[in-house]
Amino acid sequence: MRPPFARAVTSRTPPPKRTSFDALARDYIETVLAEFDEVQRAARTLQLTWWSKQFAGKSVAEITADAISKARDACATETFTRGKPRKDKETGEIIAPKEYRRSGATVNRYIATPW
Repeated sequence: MRPPFARAVTSRTPPPKRTSFDALARDYIETVLAEFDEVQRAARTLQLTWWSKQFAGKSVAEITADAISKARDACATETFTRGKPRKDKETGEIIAPKEYRRSGATVNRYIATPW
């Protein structure tokens, strides 16, 4: 026998909303990160923006452990640069900045940011 309140609760429950990861990340940046100091806010905003690009167009319900694992692997293999292209003083040639890979600790920080 079902409890008398079970029918009322299930019949009035609205359908689940499909919240996009991007909307959730933007809301988090605007509300929660507003309380952080400037350095932490900048770092976490950068990381959340990266995650938003990885899960563009996906709802939170569509993000699986496999998708997170693939994004983590992409984070570990991507290269980034520090600085801007510069001009060599002697030759006048444009020198591209050195490319780096993220360290394991940085990848772990990226993983910890949205979850």
